[in-house]
Amino acid sequence: MNIPTPKSPITLRRVNRRVVRLALVHALLFAVAYFLAWFTLYDFKVQPSWLNVYLTTVAGVVVAKVAIFYLVGLCHVSWGRVAFGDLTSLVWASTL
Repeated sequence: MNIPTPKSPITLRRVNRRVVRLALVHALLFAVAYFLAWFTLYDFKVQPSWLNVYLTTVAGVVVAKVAIFYLVGLCHVSWGRVAFGDLTSLVWASTL
């Protein structure tokens, strides 16, 4: 009797120029989204108190998010054709 084992969604893949470009685009989007989260939290006003916190934490947040997206494989996906499986992996990586 064969017992199926679940495949891990985390795989290590080769790094090439396309992957680096996608990772940089993701990093930029994560930094912008993180800024907008702080911006909306403080009623659309830039205040030095939260801006200092943002500037000290943005690098760690972006590195963590890009690493998770890379490990899940979202930096290797061609976005020309998107399926429901891509959405589930995107939601899974975002909640991680």
